[in-house]
Amino acid sequence: MNITSLIKGLSRIVQTDQESRNPLASRVLTAIAAWQTDAAVILARGDATAIAFAAAAGAAVPLETIDTDSHSFTGPAGAALETALRRNLA
Repeated sequence: MNITSLIKGLSRIVQTDQESRNPLASRVLTAIAAWQTDAAVILARGDATAIAFAAAAGAAVPLETIDTDSHSFTGPAGAALETALRRNLA
């Protein structure tokens, strides 16, 4: 799977007629939604890709955000990410 294409597709999915515009992104979001509480999507609140993903996912996918602009969760956000990962893997 090409992650770059997936991310681009997720940002396009917010547009109307999402299934015909990017069927891969639509299928990925549908699969994540089907996992329900077995999936944890952790996003950086201020990251542009994360914002696009959250908009595309809507309420169908459970999201958790960490208050950072860095999608690499550098600095203090790293500790918050570790806490979120441990909580979701427990």
